[in-house]
Amino acid sequence: MPQADATLRPTDLLGPDAARIWQQLLDRYTPALSRWASRNGWQPADVADLVQQVFMRFWEQLATSKAEEIAIRPALRQLRRTVMKEFRQRRPQDQTATVNWSELSLHQGEGSAFQLCRDPRRRLRFTRMLRRLQWEFEPATWQAFWDTTVKRHPVARVAIALGWPKTEVAVARYRVRQRLLKLLKRMRRRPER
Repeated sequence: MPQADATLRPTDLLGPDAARIWQQLLDRYTPALSRWASRNGWQPADVADLVQQVFMRFWEQLATSKAEEIAIRPALRQLRRTVMKEFRQRRPQDQTATVNWSELSLHQGEGSAFQLCRDPRRRLRFTRMLRRLQWEFEPATWQAFWDTTVKRHPVARVAIALGWPKTEVAVARYRVRQRLLKLLKRMRRRPER
């Protein structure tokens, strides 16, 4: 089994033990990559995407490498950074500047987003919170939430635009909305400075 500072020869994945060696790599390094991404605020679906992309790139690197041996951990670390950078670059531009706060209806009653955002300082905090939250989700997930909740487009219309089933749009909206409501609850509890 590969050790923490292990190296791998690309030719190892051509032999009869290739499947076993690759499975050992996955078993050893997937939990570490997943823990790292989770600690850094990634959503579970995005964590799975990150891990998958890192290992796909690692496989490609092994296939095209001319080196005798490749150090596993440094290679995975570098690939993780590259994949994260690409992930961030795919994010949509900031949409929070165009919010009509009176129309943002996440829930009704005291402490709604509109009530919280009447005060300019709270509105600024809420806008920053939305920007941070936007980075936690895949662009399409955020777009489904934004179009259905803020722009108030029907779920069916958003599903067609994204090429998703209506249930997926509803789930995406729910995931972002739940996270936002949790942050709003925390924001209400925090006293103004």
